Amino acid sequence: MKLNYEILFGILLIVLVSCSKKEEPIDKNLIFFKSSFFCEFGNDKYEKYLAKTKFKINVQYIDDVIFVTNYVETNACGKYAGNIRIKNDKIYLIYKLVSDEVCSSTSVEKITYIIDNPNEKKYRFSMSYE
Repeated sequence: MKLNYEILFGILLIVLVSCSKKEEPIDKNLIFFKSSFFCEFGNDKYEKYLAKTKFKINVQYIDDVIFVTNYVETNACGKYAGNIRIKNDKIYLIYKLVSDEVCSSTSVEKITYIIDNPNEKKYRFSMSYE
């Protein structure tokens, strides 16, 4: 029986495309995202920084730009990416684990979002962990 290479190539292509991770595009209004490590579990200052994760999200409107900062507890070995999703009068601050590597230790990080706001609209904010 003769092997049809076109069919084999087509099946291989379908398998590769369906197995690849689909990355969500970055929202066009997100100008900047940064995640800054503060400390890891076991550090003397960990409890102090962990308490900051209970604070309200800090939002500052400056002309047509929104500066947002927050403290989050994360997996110390994970890698994260930021994004936003805007729905009506609410902005969801997305903090997404993008690595397969995780461990049992936690850390506290300060996250910063700079968001374009050409209409100078006031929003409500909420964290979204994905």
